[in-house]
Amino acid sequence: DHEAGSTWIACVMLLCADGTNYAERLFAAQTILSRLRRVSLVESVDIEMEIGMSAGNSIPNLFETVLKPYVEWMSVCNPLLFRMMDNHSQLVDDEERTKGEIAALTLSGLSFLTASSGSTENNPMLTTLLDTIGNALATTALRIRYTTASISQTPPRAATPIAVIVIMSSSLTTAFTTYNAMHGTTDRHALNQTFAVSMGGIPDLLSPGGVRGFLSVDPKCLNLLSSELRNWDTGIRIFYNCLQPLFGVRELHGNILTSLEKWVTVLPIPKSYIDCVMPILKPHFHSELKENAFGFATALFESAQIEADQIVVAKAGMLEAAAEEKKKKASRRRKRWQEKVKKVENVELVPEAKQESYFRKDVACYLCSLILDDIKGIILLEEYDADEGAMVWACASACVGSCLPHLVEIRGLDPQQTELFLNNLELLLEICTSCERGELMLGYEPLIFLYSTVLSLEQKQVGTDEPILKMAVENIYQCVMALATSCAYPDD
Repeated sequence: DHEAGSTWIACVMLLCADGTNYAERLFAAQTILSRLRRVSLVESVDIEMEIGMSAGNSIPNLFETVLKPYVEWMSVCNPLLFRMMDNHSQLVDDEERTKGEIAALTLSGLSFLTASSGSTENNPMLTTLLDTIGNALATTALRIRYTTASISQTPPRAATPIAVIVIMSSSLTTAFTTYNAMHGTTDRHALNQTFAVSMGGIPDLLSPGGVRGFLSVDPKCLNLLSSELRNWDTGIRIFYNCLQPLFGVRELHGNILTSLEKWVTVLPIPKSYIDCVMPILKPHFHSELKENAFGFATALFESAQIEADQIVVAKAGMLEAAAEEKKKKASRRRKRWQEKVKKVENVELVPEAKQESYFRKDVACYLCSLILDDIKGIILLEEYDADEGAMVWACASACVGSCLPHLVEIRGLDPQQTELFLNNLELLLEICTSCERGELMLGYEPLIFLYSTVLSLEQKQVGTDEPILKMAVENIYQCVMALATSCAYPDD
């Protein structure tokens, strides 16, 4: 008769086994990640299945039934995982918490073993595998921090005082210290790689276009996580402190910029962090890491185009696209979703969202002032090949689309802001007068953004600088005529 076993243990052993190829290891990592996203920790870490018990049922003796057998299995699986689990003496009378800690330690050990097997530089397969394990670790940390019992309280709260980023970083550090104690060495390289790649999995949990659509958790959990990551002491500062020591390792710059790109896609960063990132950003506009550099800049510019109502929905842990993209959704269900959105918009999140929206635009303008010359220089000198062209022009389009509407609304621009405004107008005209059809299409969206802002200012009769407004209107006219001329309409 066929007997079901533990999916968790099978995948862990496959990731550790000698002789397994990349595809097999990636499949195992993706299986673990998928289960952690879709079901609870109690069900996804189904250790008891290996001894014939049903997953998800209450376990009377956690040490004898879960931890002790798991330590024995890890002794066969891998020496590092065995030592990490053997040293793990903290056991609470809570199956979900116990399995969460087991999962966090195991995934940290797997991430460290994967990173120690090679370098992620010019090795996309290793980076993908590390990224998958890192996303699994981030999901585990989320489920440890916010449980079903904790969010059902009034008001909803965390199950543990340890922040999600700290749970991840402490687990990775445990793997590092255990490995060093076993081998008498200091493999800082592997630890640096795990941090550089894994930290990107945390903000990705909130991404509407990424993990969020596949994550089966209560929106209250994501609301609490969003607030936690936006908080200086539990989010932004810790995130930066984990990555900043790695800035001096050039081979990790691509991984760091990718993690930062994921962060700015859904969460704001202050100007001071832009200054810190510049030493690893500007040089790579002209290096082989051009894709990573432009990816980060484009993501930050596009995030500045998010309006306050979108931020409110995101902070509430809701999927904005859920009611719009699923055409088969019943009208009654869609109406309930809209009522939830309206209810959320009536709470204190709205003023915070408006402030964050302005903050994002202000930071985007600051980044623009630092890198605009690089972007214009690359376009002018055509320092890109056919594949890189779309990336460069997309960044330019996102730049003017986020900065021009914001600058035209500010009353009393200082000389530096005025210069930045004029340079962005020139860049927008450059896009709209391009000879390439794909580049011309990129001028449409920022042009609409600028026109809508100018029209709104005129309709509301909001006081603004007349010279700035006139320059904006003149630029809109020139861009529209340039686009119309490029379409080669008949003379008659």
